[in-house]
Amino acid sequence: MISKRVISAMLAVGLMATSVAPAFADDAATTGTGTTGTTTTTTTTNTGAGTTDTNKDFNEKQKTEKKEFHDKQKAEKKEFKDKKKADKKAAKEAEQTADIACMQPAVNARETAVITALDAYYTSVKSALTARMTALNAAWTLTDKTARHDAIKKAWSDFQGTWKTARKAMNEAKKAAWSTFKDAAKACHASKEEMRGGDEDKAL
Repeated sequence: MISKRVISAMLAVGLMATSVAPAFADDAATTGTGTTGTTTTTTTTNTGAGTTDTNKDFNEKQKTEKKEFHDKQKAEKKEFKDKKKADKKAAKEAEQTADIACMQPAVNARETAVITALDAYYTSVKSALTARMTALNAAWTLTDKTARHDAIKKAWSDFQGTWKTARKAMNEAKKAAWSTFKDAAKACHASKEEMRGGDEDKAL
């Protein structure tokens, strides 16, 4: 037969189990751990990936800002260079604005010199042609064939000598006229286009 002391001890243990069970159940619900198994709920914060994405965005932003800065510097440099070039061109054009009053005498002097050279040349050539005609007529009065041939040859040789000398003198005079004109035109601030010519006179 169970004694009263044993019964009292058993009742005490039962009361303790009853009071402990709800608390244990609460803990199991909180941690996900029970007598039948273990369930673990894990919340993962991808801190590493987030940091990587943030760094990538920051690097891309820096790269874009750096490119924009360099592009702006390049554009400003080009603008400055273009302005400097335009100013230089404008200054040069202002310098080369021809002095009309200065140019007119220079042009007249050149043209007069060319005309004088041509007059001298054609006068000399006309005189040489007249002399050639006279010499050839005289040659054809000779009955001796050898003498006649010699006279004809001399008539043409004399003409060629006079003609070549006259042409050389004319070319030198034209060249001098253009050289003097170009020096004067530069002093008058004439442009290259305003100083054009000379090739046409070479054919005269």
